[in-house]
Amino acid sequence: MPSTNFLINEYNNIISATYHYQWFGVEGAPVTQVLNWEWLPTDNNILVGAQLINDKTGNIGLNEAVPQATDAGLQPDKQKAYEQEMLEKKMQ
Repeated sequence: MPSTNFLINEYNNIISATYHYQWFGVEGAPVTQVLNWEWLPTDNNILVGAQLINDKTGNIGLNEAVPQATDAGLQPDKQKAYEQEMLEKKMQ
């Protein structure tokens, strides 16, 4: 599912990170790190991105890279509004 970051930010390239540690002070407690990248080109209606995930609980862990691509970026009317807003900012 595409992110809504593009609707609330003026950027078309987003990098975010999350760190989650449960049960502070408990050995073997669940720990999760996620690095997320998403890019929405302004010349078409696609979204490209990837997530790197590291999730560990006790001796069990998961390391995964998840690519993301969709043609469901922004709806056409929101895409046009976004493009117009970016053009106006560049002209200022």
